[in-house]
Amino acid sequence: MTAKKPRAKNRFILPLAVSGLVDAISMTVVAPSILFYILESGGTRDQYGLVLSSFSLASFCAKPFLGSASDGIGFRTPYLLTHGIAAAGSLLYTVAGEVLPHGTAAVVGGIGVARLCMGGGSANSTLGFCYIARAVPQKELTTTSFVLVLTWSAGMAAGPILNAALAMVDIPLFGGRFLLGPLNSVGVLTFLINVGAMVVIYYFLEELDDGVGEEEKGKYWKANDHNNNSNSKLSILSEVLSARILVPCLAIFSLNASLQL
Repeated sequence: MTAKKPRAKNRFILPLAVSGLVDAISMTVVAPSILFYILESGGTRDQYGLVLSSFSLASFCAKPFLGSASDGIGFRTPYLLTHGIAAAGSLLYTVAGEVLPHGTAAVVGGIGVARLCMGGGSANSTLGFCYIARAVPQKELTTTSFVLVLTWSAGMAAGPILNAALAMVDIPLFGGRFLLGPLNSVGVLTFLINVGAMVVIYYFLEELDDGVGEEEKGKYWKANDHNNNSNSKLSILSEVLSARILVPCLAIFSLNASLQL
């Protein structure tokens, strides 16, 4: 009997960590400057609060659907799709204040849609935990989860630092008709890192086939396979809406939505 070829141990950590790092940076890199970006574009402080919180709202709403999608179509496609959406949102964020007419709802709406796209893309952080739940032995789940959380925290801390590094950017483009400055250059940064994450995921994230990791699941996972597979869409929604999941998620969303105060 031919032994099954072992997978490269923990090779998936690199793409999952890179994706989490990019998501966290995308969330915090705009925080120091987005108020001034909206005000200089003709928006108000109330609109700033709405735009700022839209990132967390999009991420909160998209996560259950991404987790469910990973059960049906795997992980690589949702990862690439969400980072692609975040990259598109980053481009819109870059051009909204320069291309759309100042002092109108269009420019603030453009920035808001950009942040919704970036927030929806950031929701792929849930895919990382779904992936390790299938690929990692039970006894290693805590350590692996800690690595992802630590990476996310590092990205959260790096975002404002990168924003400060972009403060000196002042590049006129297209004969001076378009200015890449400290307020919209963060969109270029998030576009580049999301594209970079897509490259890493495409080449390094191993897709999990059905039955992969059966030897690694452990007795607990094997004993609950039948129950896990029999869960309906309704029961999954009920779980998401349960107090132990919904309350912490809403608390996190409320915290991010209150940053404008």
